Amino acid sequence: MIASIETQCVIPVRAFTEQPYNLNWGSEIFVKVQAINVIGLSAESSLSGPSKVETYPSAPSSPSNDESTTSHNTIGISWL
Repeated sequence: MIASIETQCVIPVRAFTEQPYNLNWGSEIFVKVQAINVIGLSAESSLSGPSKVETYPSAPSSPSNDESTTSHNTIGISWL
């Protein structure tokens, strides 16, 4: 059996923006990774980074036609 290797780790952004870290959006972070399984802990990885605390924007709310940019072949949309 071949073991799979993950090369990406996704951590919810609130883990950094709430207690105990309280980091601001755009803050740079450096990380080390350590795996655990039934045998025990692996050695720590080398320090990576910097990465930034970022998020994806929310969907636009209340989209409406923007008449100033709407024409016969273009639809203009604005939102809050």
